Amino acid sequence: MSVQFKALFTVKLLHEYYGDVFKDLTLVVPEETARILKNGKIIVKELDGVYHFFCEFLENNAPLVELSNQSLTFALKLFNPNFFNFTDISQDRAVPLYNNSSATTALDLAGNLIPTGQFLTHLISHEDRPVSLTLESTKGNIISTEIVTTAHNRDNCSFEFKNALSGAYQVKETYLSTNEVINYYYHQEIFVQPVFSLIEIKIDSDFYTSPPEFTIQFNAKKEKLNYYVIADKYSSIDFSNLQITDTGFVKDSRSEVTFERVEINNFGPEEFKADLLGKLDSKVTLFRSLNKINRQHKSRKNLQLSLNGQMLISNLPAPGQEKPQANFIIHLANP
Repeated sequence: MSVQFKALFTVKLLHEYYGDVFKDLTLVVPEETARILKNGKIIVKELDGVYHFFCEFLENNAPLVELSNQSLTFALKLFNPNFFNFTDISQDRAVPLYNNSSATTALDLAGNLIPTGQFLTHLISHEDRPVSLTLESTKGNIISTEIVTTAHNRDNCSFEFKNALSGAYQVKETYLSTNEVINYYYHQEIFVQPVFSLIEIKIDSDFYTSPPEFTIQFNAKKEKLNYYVIADKYSSIDFSNLQITDTGFVKDSRSEVTFERVEINNFGPEEFKADLLGKLDSKVTLFRSLNKINRQHKSRKNLQLSLNGQMLISNLPAPGQEKPQANFIIHLANP
């Protein structure tokens, strides 16, 4: 009897910033899932940021072991500390959960859940009392309940996941006049380290004949470009004739970036403070893109600063990964 490995499914991470797959995140396989993979004769191989899951098949193209309806749980760990600077995603306690519960062959965002280990300290949402707190599974199985009254004088409640299965849970807060639901994800092993997001994949029998390609798409951060131009020893006429134009959009097959000019006396509270820009006699203006544009790993070429048709800067700087905001200060000086 001979066996061979064939694809069962793949997991691909895409990012608009890079325009393709990337390696800022890595797949974490907890022991429970690793045991299921081993028993199911499945191995995992990473190639250029794509995770391939291969299964052992017999000569008759039947799987050596079939794991239909088994669920696999993974985590994504973040390796790039600048990821949030260029990614359109919230940065809070909750982590996104992706699963294939809606469609067996696609990963969808199932929600954002707060990670927890065996002991959960739940912060109560409102000051109203009394409040009834119920920890239950997403299927409605109650784990624990507690009532907090004014006599308790505390803003949190503690729960223990004793002998509970890993997965999604929720704490229901029931007040006299309102209700709240806070979503959690319990896993004793995964959350001993910082985790960026979670993935749950339920194996369908069709995987063994038609391997799906699961994709998680991340969008790039979109923001306005702000170029503060500080000019020394420029005449008022020359200063007023400074302009920023985008001459590379046709060649790069992208949308044109257009700018509005904001004079210093029209700066709002979100702009840099005037007294922090240049010297007392410096001339200062702001060129701001009219629309928000997405960050991208490959810089946009030929965003040019010119004066009376004469190019001063052929390629203005673009926000790199290390910059949380797209603000730039350009100094010009005549002899």
